[in-house]
Amino acid sequence: MGESLSLLELIRRMSEERPDLRFLVTTGTVTSAQVMASRLPATAVHQFVPVDVLPWVRRFLDHWRPSLAVWTESELWPALISETRARGVPMVVINARMSKTSHDRWRFLRGMVCWSASTKPMCRMTSPPPICAISGCRGSGCT
Repeated sequence: MGESLSLLELIRRMSEERPDLRFLVTTGTVTSAQVMASRLPATAVHQFVPVDVLPWVRRFLDHWRPSLAVWTESELWPALISETRARGVPMVVINARMSKTSHDRWRFLRGMVCWSASTKPMCRMTSPPPICAISGCRGSGCT
């Protein structure tokens, strides 16, 4: 749920700068959905993230037709990333950190995580000042 809450301020600020923008926020749990429903501004809508199976991901993307994908923390799903990339949708990862517990859970998927991260360069933003650094697969087990 924390990754969803971290988006609220970003959505608020982007809405102030660009009132014409609309946002789709996805989560995977009922609790997150309930919290987001009560906190999202009128410019945003919540949907459950599709199960990471290619036909379902394609249907989801066909319906919503995103113009930008913003991934948060460790919510990185290989089929969703791959299909988003295949459609030419720009992708950005924000607040991409991983706890020791999450790291230990993902360790056995090193190759898949590295493949996902390397499918398209990702932009890491820091402030101040705004800096965009291209990053890809880093760390042990990545080739």
